[in-house]
Amino acid sequence: MIKWYSFLLYFLCVGFTGTALGREPVSFIDVMGNIINESPEINAKWHAYQASQYDISSSKADYLPVLSLDGNLGYETRTNLQSTGGTDSQVNLNIKQVLYNGFATGFQTQYYKDVSLAAYYELLDSIENVTLEAYTAFEDVDRYRNLLAIAKKNLIKNSEIYEKISHKTAVGLGRKSDLEQAASKLYLSQSNVFTEQSNLYDVSARFQRITGKNPPKKLSVSNFPVPEGLFDALMYAYRHNYQLRASGSNIKSAASLVKKQKTEYQPKLTLVGRYGMPDYSYYDSSKNDLYGRIGLEFTVNLYKGGKDSSNVSKAMEDVNSAKSLMLKNCFDVRQTLKIAFNDIAQLNLQIPLLTKQKNSTDKVNESYIEQFAISEHSLLKILESVNEAFESKRSVINAVHDMAIAKARLLASMGDLVATLQVEGGSKMDSIAFQAMLDKNSESESMCPTIENQDFNNEILAKKSKN
Repeated sequence: MIKWYSFLLYFLCVGFTGTALGREPVSFIDVMGNIINESPEINAKWHAYQASQYDISSSKADYLPVLSLDGNLGYETRTNLQSTGGTDSQVNLNIKQVLYNGFATGFQTQYYKDVSLAAYYELLDSIENVTLEAYTAFEDVDRYRNLLAIAKKNLIKNSEIYEKISHKTAVGLGRKSDLEQAASKLYLSQSNVFTEQSNLYDVSARFQRITGKNPPKKLSVSNFPVPEGLFDALMYAYRHNYQLRASGSNIKSAASLVKKQKTEYQPKLTLVGRYGMPDYSYYDSSKNDLYGRIGLEFTVNLYKGGKDSSNVSKAMEDVNSAKSLMLKNCFDVRQTLKIAFNDIAQLNLQIPLLTKQKNSTDKVNESYIEQFAISEHSLLKILESVNEAFESKRSVINAVHDMAIAKARLLASMGDLVATLQVEGGSKMDSIAFQAMLDKNSESESMCPTIENQDFNNEILAKKSKN
């Protein structure tokens, strides 16, 4: 005979594996904390963005004159002098200022500005992605805790019914086939608990990897609004999705590089000056006077073996490559957004139906128990209703959490998840917010292909469902 209470004791002992102790429900914002400052992925993008700022500063330095000091010391002999030789030395102060180079410095600076802006958008995109990943793990932890809780309750009920059927079979009032059927249900309910425990352990480990913390004992899951129309959401995503905006900046940077490469065909005009003091006293003391020189240097590129034209062609191909990647990202964002929007629309229809089913199965189960007392239903019938109620509860829990994750996916594809969840990131986010203030392209125009207004919305889906 199976001792259900021994199984129950075991499951109750190990049921909280993978969770951390906590007293009050913890919200997602509390869990996130300083994850933006601590995430390796975000930090890598942050340092890449910071490095791009130094590229801009380095490029702007070409607008300024170059001041250098050089000197030499050597031994020199001259056959036409009585002296056999001696040391000579020289110290020079040099200045060089580029007056005209085909505006190469301006194009180079603009190139690095566009690269920096792309790095900035990639940083924001990584923050959106990490936030989405953390929120998904947050929801999954709460999901599998709830699933584990109802699986344990279902195991208790299956064990109780199995004990009753086993007792009736032992005294000759029940059939052995009923006992075997109850045993199979009991084994399945035990397997369900193991499965949910394993799932909870996995998502807890994922939660810890993302946030650097164990999941709190209690979680407070919040709801948030999403756009109602697919077309408006897609148009908003085309303008605000950070991956698309990074792709747009990459196109601009590649175009700036084309202009910079074409400046190699232009003449160069440079102002040069030198002031110094040579020392040739070993053969002529009059050679030690200070001297200075200032003048213009003019250079024209006549032939370099086709190097410049090849560089221009390469830069133009880079523009075409950036445009193709932009188009791919447009398609990816559209696909992600449409799938998330469809999931939300379908779940909006399914959750009320699943909730009604759960309520109905609960009532059926209660009725069967009441009717069993007057011998109108068997224990097997009650067992079936118990497991049906368990499955309906699982469906509702999964649907509710799938809805929350689908909403988060939709907002992330629009570039609005961090703002909607009001995630804070300390000094790093303050710097990013300051950069956003300086960013004149924060409301950039979409570079994605135009599409017609879609008639895909909840109302149409609801009408189709009714039909």
